[in-house]
Amino acid sequence: MSTYAFTINLASPEAAKRYRALHQVVPSEIDGPGGALESIGLISMEIFHAAPQTLFMLVRGKEGFDPNIGFPLANRLHPAVQAWDDLMHGELLVRVPENDTDLNWYAMDPVYRWTIDQVQQETEQQKEVLLDCTLRDGGFQTNWKFSDVLLSGLVPALASTELDMIEIGYLAPPGSAPEQALSKAARAIAAQHNGQEPAIAVMADLKSWRSHGTSVFEIMEGQISALPLAVDCVRIAMPAFSDDESIAFAKDLAERLKDSGRSVAINLMQVDRMIPTEAYDLACRLHSVPGDIVIYLADSFGAMGPSDVQQIVSLFSQVLPNPIGFHAHDNLGLAVANCSAAKRAGATWFDGTLAGIGRGAGNAPTEHLVLLQNQTAGIERLSAFIGNHILPLRESAAWGPNAVYAACAQGGVHPSYGQYLLSDPRLDEAERLSIVAELARDKAIRFDRALLDRKVKTPA
Repeated sequence: MSTYAFTINLASPEAAKRYRALHQVVPSEIDGPGGALESIGLISMEIFHAAPQTLFMLVRGKEGFDPNIGFPLANRLHPAVQAWDDLMHGELLVRVPENDTDLNWYAMDPVYRWTIDQVQQETEQQKEVLLDCTLRDGGFQTNWKFSDVLLSGLVPALASTELDMIEIGYLAPPGSAPEQALSKAARAIAAQHNGQEPAIAVMADLKSWRSHGTSVFEIMEGQISALPLAVDCVRIAMPAFSDDESIAFAKDLAERLKDSGRSVAINLMQVDRMIPTEAYDLACRLHSVPGDIVIYLADSFGAMGPSDVQQIVSLFSQVLPNPIGFHAHDNLGLAVANCSAAKRAGATWFDGTLAGIGRGAGNAPTEHLVLLQNQTAGIERLSAFIGNHILPLRESAAWGPNAVYAACAQGGVHPSYGQYLLSDPRLDEAERLSIVAELARDKAIRFDRALLDRKVKTPA
């Protein structure tokens, strides 16, 4: 819809009286069914009088309506329309002094517009989803092994903060270690879950499923159905640099999972390695993905700053109608700041882990994101749970920002290298940083344990 505002002056107070009277009965050739106003593509026309001699006109036209074409055309549609125009502009109306255009009415510049539809749309867009992936991403630090006490207490602790969703692990091919860890977590959580809130999510790494071909959906559905609790959301993880065949595979799987009644997200890993033109190309290639599937952007190497995040989230938000999610890593200590930047740019789904536990430097702490949403209820209970069950894990797992993880981020080195280097007691920090520098020169964006072993020098 096109909206235009115009102004013009009445010739005299007497002309104002006559103008108002004439507009009580406008000829049907102008405003009747099939009349000139309808024929030129108008949706509405409103005229207001500011005494003594100023008129204001607001018109709304169908998409593409141009007053410079439509109004002159109207006069040629019927003699009664031309006669009306001659009367108005020949006797009753005069141009405002500033008007040197072809139209008698002077077009006004738009300054501000507000509609209730806009408010309702923005309110809907601002509904956020906070997802905790402690058991899934945090599992990289514990080999997906968590105590029964931690598993049984996780849901009550997170539910106390009104968190939206808990991701309980990887949906992996049958017989794999992640599949077994998921089953254990599901059994423990089911005993504490009320079946409603928080919602339950699982993640599927597309790479591990590609070899199963067309049977992937049926296998996944069988595994989900076998779990002792309902799964509300499935997230499909894939590299941002995937080819068209992989994108088509992910899209088809996402649509089938969505049709089964679940919410679905496609998580794009390593968007931090993309330049803007590559990100734009990827967003365009995802345009065929249904608009209710969430598109997640993952700062996998933790290499982004707030301005980088704002740029890429804004880009995807402008190109795609889908909800946009953001998954932060904390290599540079910017995970929370980056989530805040993503929120300002239009993202509505956010990931966190308790105390930031996760692969490499870890993630944005869930408890910080809860406070970022101004949800203070239950935060004391959550903090106590973190102190009792998450922080003690630091004794055997080294997550959190430090120089090694920062070097990995800046060098484009897969975070698992940093994780293994930090766990090796034979190395000091200088040696670790030296090895990261070598890995950066080798462009070690994928983790290769054999490559790492060749880099680590065994002391004599």
